[in-house]
Amino acid sequence: MRNPSAEKQDKQLDVKVFDPKGKLVAKDMLQFTADAYRDSTFSQYTLNLDLNNVALWTAETPQLYTVRFVQRNGNGAEEMAWSTKVGFREVKLQGSLLYINGKRVLLKGVNRQDTDPKLGRAVTNETMLRDILLMKQNNINTIRTSHYPNNARMYAMYDYYGLYTCDEADLEDHANQSISDLKSWVPAFVDRIDRMVKRDFNHPSVIMWSLGNEGGNGENFGDCYNHAVKLDNTRPVHYEGTRIHRPFGGERFSDMYSKMYPDMNWMSQYTNNMDKPMFICEYAHAMGNAMGNFGAYWDAIEASNSCIGAAVWDWVDQSIYDPKEMKQGIYRLHTGYDYPGPHQGNFMSNGILPGTREESAKLKEVKAAHQFVKFRLANIDEQRTPRKWWCATDMPSPISTISISTGRPCAMDMCKVCAK
Repeated sequence: MRNPSAEKQDKQLDVKVFDPKGKLVAKDMLQFTADAYRDSTFSQYTLNLDLNNVALWTAETPQLYTVRFVQRNGNGAEEMAWSTKVGFREVKLQGSLLYINGKRVLLKGVNRQDTDPKLGRAVTNETMLRDILLMKQNNINTIRTSHYPNNARMYAMYDYYGLYTCDEADLEDHANQSISDLKSWVPAFVDRIDRMVKRDFNHPSVIMWSLGNEGGNGENFGDCYNHAVKLDNTRPVHYEGTRIHRPFGGERFSDMYSKMYPDMNWMSQYTNNMDKPMFICEYAHAMGNAMGNFGAYWDAIEASNSCIGAAVWDWVDQSIYDPKEMKQGIYRLHTGYDYPGPHQGNFMSNGILPGTREESAKLKEVKAAHQFVKFRLANIDEQRTPRKWWCATDMPSPISTISISTGRPCAMDMCKVCAK
């Protein structure tokens, strides 16, 4: 709420809620007084809205309601009107697992940056949409916004298309983590959390807050955690940087444990029987001809009773076109090796996709390992007719099947799906 004037003002707010099909399902009216010189980006008020048979939001079923607002002055004259999209869903950590609307969810994620080889961080709507559609088409259901909140427009797309979001604050002191224990830095640390939560609070796609990346184990992150929970106690908080006595982070100031780049021996030791969930916030470093054992990670995750998922590092190469070459009409991707430095060679080119966002063999590896429906041959009868075993979550049942022999359809059937 903002009132820059020298006098307090009485206001009335008419609120109407429309379901995903556009039907009016609830309405209420709020009266309030805006104090003089008040400037707040985050205000909370109570409305009485009675909604029945709510269509819940998930990444698979991103149902969005429309809330329309009309602001009136003290005499009832209309001053302004606007609308926004909202979704209804519950995020809950129970034991060492993650549940959305009461159902266990595995986060099949990637780390994503606002990057474009021509425009840098000024990513266009078309590029944003390209990212999201490729993710949805390739069994990716989660974004970690590494290592800063994404462009604000992205969250409307995450809401609409359905992507779970680990919203990460722009807080990293990689080369001087000692400042995380200096009280003089608390305001700067907390400010990053404050701005992120207040901006993105109303997005259903945001299912957790992340306090930052590789910022140290200092007490300042306790202030960050407390502020995030104060602003929003409906979402869990993630932070990997508190590594103290164990071979992973999240020991304090985090509602979950977290790990970067585990090997398979580590996966076998620390993804089961934990006292809180384990989130692999970075793994499967996708540089070059990488990700050969990607499926093995997901065999371990899906068999675990504590790991809630993982996010590949990272989505797309942060390579660039050279400005001088662009003036000549040449668009060739460059890494640090093409410049005098200092640089880290091609270390920023570690994405599943090249900077041009063309599909890659690595993306197909991710799609296969992330697949939501698993098949295995359960048994064979005496006539060697294959029978099928299905495992699915939120799949319609029954579904139609086609049997293929020597490359040709030979039978059609209806098959019941068992939910695992």
